[in-house]
Amino acid sequence: LIEQLLAGGFRRVSVVGPKGQGALGVSGFRSIGEIPDAPDLVVVASPADSVPSVIEDAGRAGAKVAVVLTAGFSEVGKKAEEQALLEAARGSGIRLVGPNCAGIVNTKARLFPTLETRPPSGDVAFVSQSGALGGAVLSWAEEQGVGFSKFVSYGNGVDLTDVDFLDFLAGDAETKVVALYVETVSNGRAFLDAAVRLAAVKPLVVIKSGRSRSGVRAALSHTGSLAGSDAVYDAALEQCGAIRVAGIEEMFDLCRGFTTLPPVRGR
Repeated sequence: LIEQLLAGGFRRVSVVGPKGQGALGVSGFRSIGEIPDAPDLVVVASPADSVPSVIEDAGRAGAKVAVVLTAGFSEVGKKAEEQALLEAARGSGIRLVGPNCAGIVNTKARLFPTLETRPPSGDVAFVSQSGALGGAVLSWAEEQGVGFSKFVSYGNGVDLTDVDFLDFLAGDAETKVVALYVETVSNGRAFLDAAVRLAAVKPLVVIKSGRSRSGVRAALSHTGSLAGSDAVYDAALEQCGAIRVAGIEEMFDLCRGFTTLPPVRGR
């Protein structure tokens, strides 16, 4: 994580751990509160039972946003622990990405708080509930000739969800196309409304898992999500103007086409 942030040109980076050790020329501290300036972003990779207290410490230090990479919450049945994390965030005035996620990327700002490959810069934003699939897509991006503006892996989505990211990307001037991988939606009506708003201004390409029984089981075990009726998702996505694709290869083809070909004229 430190290497990724330094590779983007960021120099005001701090490391926090029990021993307060630094690394790679970056200063180390025992707590976030010891850092001289309020951090813009806190990336959390500490054991699951420590995360709520880390978030509270971050709030006291003046942080507003945290990306929680740590797993071990609702995806393994620990829903109470995940609720405690959300309450800690809300009590501290912090918005959360995660937990159980692969991080975020903003290529235009050269911000890479993720353990995944740094993708080439481009006009496609990719939002993924799955960190593993998101990482695979980033790794294949250069080979497929697709550049990314933003990448968000939101994992269990205890706070910020697909709806928040779709609404942001609808107005993001650096993004021409949005691709979304989702196992289940957090709020059906809010998701459809956000998809309608986005699809009205730029293409929305969606991979929805759970077509097969094995896909449903995988989603349930992966991010604690239960994949809903596939036919319902088909109809809903078509109604809101999104384009559902069968897999990553088709997603890449459409995103490449939308970003390089002229707009289709007429009806």
